[in-house]
Amino acid sequence: ALDFRGRLRWRYDTGDTVRSSPVLGRAPRGSGEILYVGSANGDLYAISLSFDVFDTHNAIIVNKSASPSGGAAWGPPVEITANNTNGLDKESITADPFDSNYVYATWDRFLSPPGKNASDQGRFHAQSYVEQTWFSRTTDGGATWEPARVIYNPGTHAGTIGNIISVLPDRTLVDGMIVFADHKQTLRGASVAVIRSTDLGVTWSKKAILIAPIDPAFLGAFDPDHPASGEGFISDDQ
Repeated sequence: ALDFRGRLRWRYDTGDTVRSSPVLGRAPRGSGEILYVGSANGDLYAISLSFDVFDTHNAIIVNKSASPSGGAAWGPPVEITANNTNGLDKESITADPFDSNYVYATWDRFLSPPGKNASDQGRFHAQSYVEQTWFSRTTDGGATWEPARVIYNPGTHAGTIGNIISVLPDRTLVDGMIVFADHKQTLRGASVAVIRSTDLGVTWSKKAILIAPIDPAFLGAFDPDHPASGEGFISDDQ
């Protein structure tokens, strides 16, 4: 598990001692939404949204722990993207199970004319806004990362969030996401959607395939033994 101080905490199978090690090279005053993944050769990768609470600079940072250390030692942090819009969000990282040299990172970036100090509601009610899907990958086991780039643009007054890449058996990449819009005739409300890449992330489908609309009344998975009770809903820690 990862704590909010950017430390990996784990327990060996042979004992009960909980060990921890520093993982993330955070911005000076904050880090959040930390995720990690193991690659096919046992290397670990951690990704985080790092920020400074006193200004609008934020960054997506990746760290690597080589397999012999088992997460006890981590390499230097690598900023795969950074800006001063305070709009980076919801990063995820996926290791290719068929080639440990390939690891994929994705996130969204929110842009809106009201500027850096606008409230969330102010941004969404602006004359225009967009929240695009961004992507970077390494093809050499984390030695270098490709420049960050947009792989899906839903257009103005629309956005994506919660992007997660999966690798199919034929190594097709599928990026699953939530797509939302508030004015388009063909894209209104929010839906689960996917885009695909058949060349390991070099190019992506331009149009998202809408899988299903999101029902705002659905509150999440629940225990069928307690269907009428609020206590029946399954929390994230179960």
